[in-house]
Amino acid sequence: MEEKIGRSIAVAIFLIVVFISIITITSNLQKFGLMGGPDPLTEGLKEGSVQLNGAKQPYYLYTNDLDTDEKRPAILVLQGSGVKALAMRNVGFETVADRENLVVIYLPLRTPSWLLDAALKGEETDTAFDVDTVNFVHQLFEELIVNEGLDPSRIYLTGFSDGGVATFYFMCELSHLVSAVATISAAMPRTLIEDCAPERPIPLMMLNGTADSSVRFSGGHFGDPNRPQGLEMASAFDTATFWRQANSCGEVDEKDALEDVDPEDQVRVWTQIWKDCEDSATIHFVTLVGGTHGWPGADLPMPTASDPDSILKSATGDFSGADYVWQFFADKALPPSDAAGP
Repeated sequence: MEEKIGRSIAVAIFLIVVFISIITITSNLQKFGLMGGPDPLTEGLKEGSVQLNGAKQPYYLYTNDLDTDEKRPAILVLQGSGVKALAMRNVGFETVADRENLVVIYLPLRTPSWLLDAALKGEETDTAFDVDTVNFVHQLFEELIVNEGLDPSRIYLTGFSDGGVATFYFMCELSHLVSAVATISAAMPRTLIEDCAPERPIPLMMLNGTADSSVRFSGGHFGDPNRPQGLEMASAFDTATFWRQANSCGEVDEKDALEDVDPEDQVRVWTQIWKDCEDSATIHFVTLVGGTHGWPGADLPMPTASDPDSILKSATGDFSGADYVWQFFADKALPPSDAAGP
């Protein structure tokens, strides 16, 4: 009897060891890409693609699986160079989407990195972007309006770092489709300012840190200031001034300081708001005094070959960038004549 029990225990131990080994091997195969497995980055997202000029470009939507006939606002989020598109899920727009019934769009595009590539090669803005890029985003919006029930009067665009610089480009080219824009740690190349001719005034909020060493508050070369080549960037204030003039804004209407919620970050947040603008296309200029290159309220994974766990720290802990951006977007919509959809 004791011998039988001993054999049963031995078999049980053997099966447990085998089970643990299988789990470990499977996990390692998935980790190194040798076996398919669920991708935690895409969990809860709907994947689609747009065909343009024979190329298939994927996109991802966060819709909260809501089955409704109601037209829903949408926010297109463009990442910065070195930050994967789906890493932008960290900034918190999906929490806003659950609360406000929004759709969030992520694009694993080369678009933002094209700008950086061009900067490093010393190329001008018009070679960093081309008509195919504009056509792709235009087509994407039109397809999502039809297939996903987006509200054509409430499509918003936000971008971080060179994704924010790309956002300025789309402001110039697609103002008739986009209801409002917010940029974080971004400014306009001077050549883009010279070429930009938006079809309509468009509301804009800019958030820039005075200690940003990548997109410097005072302007200069994009990225490394010692690099002899690269895009020459306007200052943050000059960029805001361009859009104030484009939107025919009057004098500044409001200046304020946000509460210093996180004094340990040694950042203070100041706002200037121009409300007296054509078509109510207000300009909010938000200065993070002491703020570095980063997203407010959220760290972003930014892995490198030498440091796969590298993190781009939040620019400030005083507020959530996603919530703050949505507060700006919430009451903005295209005029009915401009929002008929495709």
